[in-house]
Amino acid sequence: MCLVVKNVLMTDCVQGAASLVVKATRSDLIQSFIQSEGDVEFINFPDLPGDVAELLSSGRSLPILDTADDMRIDCVVDVSDAITKVAAR
Repeated sequence: MCLVVKNVLMTDCVQGAASLVVKATRSDLIQSFIQSEGDVEFINFPDLPGDVAELLSSGRSLPILDTADDMRIDCVVDVSDAITKVAAR
């Protein structure tokens, strides 16, 4: 399983941490990217399917592939954190 996007991932930034935000009826993945001057940009992957949110919550990795430039990042939930957080590797 992977998340496939086009022209979404930031190629001129360093991948930062991400969070799995669980709301009453949906789960969103928020991915951060750190620019060279230290500014942080965020990308929201809203309303993930239940099986994807469950995969992240169980500590398994989720590859995200941007087909525009074949950039790939892998996200893994940090299960030791009290709040559901995703650490990018």
